[in-house]
Amino acid sequence: MWLARSRPIRLLLLACFLAYAGDLAAFTAASVYVYYAGGAAYVGLLGLLKALPGALLVPLVASWADRTITRRSPASGWLARTGCAHLASLPHLGFPAPSGAL
Repeated sequence: MWLARSRPIRLLLLACFLAYAGDLAAFTAASVYVYYAGGAAYVGLLGLLKALPGALLVPLVASWADRTITRRSPASGWLARTGCAHLASLPHLGFPAPSGAL
């Protein structure tokens, strides 16, 4: 297991694990909140809203990534995901929602 001896690989795996755990925790918290606010149908709608962008965009992004693989591709995806998470948290911190938001 030469990969296990590599510190950068271990840190990358730890970061991926923590990001995935945080994503699951946030979705679980949102599901509980939505269930108490509107019931099981809204939880199903939340799941659909979470899965639909990925289902629609994966074929397009995958074909684009096959043609233009660079080192910046993963970083730009993580940056976009972080930006979306920050925008989604603004109303909970007392800031007004971005214009055009639901």
